[in-house]
Amino acid sequence: GDGLRALLLVARSLDDAAAIEEAATGRGLQARSVREVVLRVKQSLSVATYVAGFLAAIAVFVACLGIVNTMVMSVLERTRELGVILSLGGGRARVLGWIEVESLVLAGLGALLGSALGLALVAWGGLGFEMPGLQDFYKSFGIKPTLYLRIAPGEALLSAALMFAIALLAAAYPGWRASRLEPVEAMRFVG
Repeated sequence: GDGLRALLLVARSLDDAAAIEEAATGRGLQARSVREVVLRVKQSLSVATYVAGFLAAIAVFVACLGIVNTMVMSVLERTRELGVILSLGGGRARVLGWIEVESLVLAGLGALLGSALGLALVAWGGLGFEMPGLQDFYKSFGIKPTLYLRIAPGEALLSAALMFAIALLAAAYPGWRASRLEPVEAMRFVG
């Protein structure tokens, strides 16, 4: 007696959804589409991507400064030891190599700890957690919105490679400084 109250139409694409929505409103029907939400989510993700990129750049810069500081302090603390090594024929290239390897070991430990923390967060988030801002909209479609996290292996390898490259660059100045020490002056250094 009351007639049709609701109708669920499924479109093949977002463009088709827009055409269906226009056709429904053209016939005097009220249309609610997931297309609006998809577009809003895309915009939000775009902004979040830029913000995350900016924060990642700051994190990389801070990590680089931390490695430089650690390696400079390491060179200062071992100046006498490096002077002895250089005076015994250790070679400037070998001293530079030691500093670079030490930096790579620190970066490797950081990569392992960071990866373990990232995997733990993904495992926790992989269970899915609700997105409260969209609950009411999705409820009208009978959908429970849930966000799932994942790790892209290629991106994980790229970030590890980037970390090692940064470690090498960050240790370049302290390594160069250590390799340029004059053995006699270094052995007399009091620090």
